[in-house]
Amino acid sequence: MAEGTGYVNRGPDPRVDGVAGKIAGGTQRALSFYSETPPKVAAIQLKDGGHIAVAWPPFFSVFVSRGDGRYRSFRIGWRYDVNWGDGNNPNEPKRETPGGYIADVIVKGNIDKVVAP
Repeated sequence: MAEGTGYVNRGPDPRVDGVAGKIAGGTQRALSFYSETPPKVAAIQLKDGGHIAVAWPPFFSVFVSRGDGRYRSFRIGWRYDVNWGDGNNPNEPKRETPGGYIADVIVKGNIDKVVAP
């Protein structure tokens, strides 16, 4: 686990560690911001249950079925997280009104569900 790297609202997923992790986490924190306003999203639903989507602030998301009930995904940009700052993550301060945009690059080859853009 990439402890002490500065990643925003870090969960259990693996992250880049070491010096590169400190740079990536610090950059993510510097580029992320709190907001109560959800993104504007345009999405094309794919027949396999996946999607191709773009959002504002800039975010691009692709989920494609692997054919076995799981998905491959690629997401880049400012991901909206309605729970950021809700007090459930001990590494983040609790905010009166949670939510915000987290700068992210996410690549997963084996995910069990499609995540809304």
